[in-house]
Amino acid sequence: MIRSEFPFVTGAVVYELRDSREGDCSECRFGLLRRDLSPKPAWSAFETALTPYFERISSAAGLVSYWRLGEKSGGTARDEGEVSPGSYTTGTGLGATGIPGGDGDPAVLLGGPAGRLTIPHASAYELDGFTVEAWVKVEDPGESDQWRTIVKKGDTAPDRTFGLWLERYSSTQVHFSVGTEEGIYLNGNSERTLEPGRWHHLALVHPEGGAPALYLDGRLEARSTHTGTPASSAAPIQAGSARSAIVTDELAIYRRALGEEELTRHYRAGVAGAP
Repeated sequence: MIRSEFPFVTGAVVYELRDSREGDCSECRFGLLRRDLSPKPAWSAFETALTPYFERISSAAGLVSYWRLGEKSGGTARDEGEVSPGSYTTGTGLGATGIPGGDGDPAVLLGGPAGRLTIPHASAYELDGFTVEAWVKVEDPGESDQWRTIVKKGDTAPDRTFGLWLERYSSTQVHFSVGTEEGIYLNGNSERTLEPGRWHHLALVHPEGGAPALYLDGRLEARSTHTGTPASSAAPIQAGSARSAIVTDELAIYRRALGEEELTRHYRAGVAGAP
């Protein structure tokens, strides 16, 4: 038996029970005991710590595109799904500090007069059931009398596949929207607001033919009262707004509606190691 500190759960120790064979630990068993001798193990945090964020996302079923946004130089945002690399505009803040659970991979500061990310359209983004997720940290919410884009694909309802904004007339409330070809907006607003200077996990989830919903930090935040099929167009994906400054990280698109339990695991993995 090997006893070791477990840095991801405060005040806890890991006990690793190995089999008798030499070499790699193919049949390891792990136990977690709090130093206060609490009988309730922190299994969720333990499981999260064992699966790095990048590995968790890149191996998720239905992943279409995944932009880590960790470039420190150059003008291209790599797509781990190899579908559609993005382009940074001159003035984008590359190399910003990324999420705590992101294995040291940087993020990007989008906003201001020049900082934008544009991702060309691909047929793989013509989806009905889908999820769009990203990590954001608001540095400057900007003027609250304006819409401030977090990430979107399309503008008006007939070509808007999805979109997340800082709500107009609110400093950091989140607005989500999906448009339909009939010109209907399937939308809603978060009840909670984003705390400036703190990382938040956002996910816009649209079940096939259903009502889109917004998840904030792994919890269901709001759901549209209307259902429908998202609009499909050749509009690019765009992130960033001239009216705000938001550090953005780990942007991903899936061809299915992720559930709350899975999104909660993504959130916990992303904040693993945070103070």
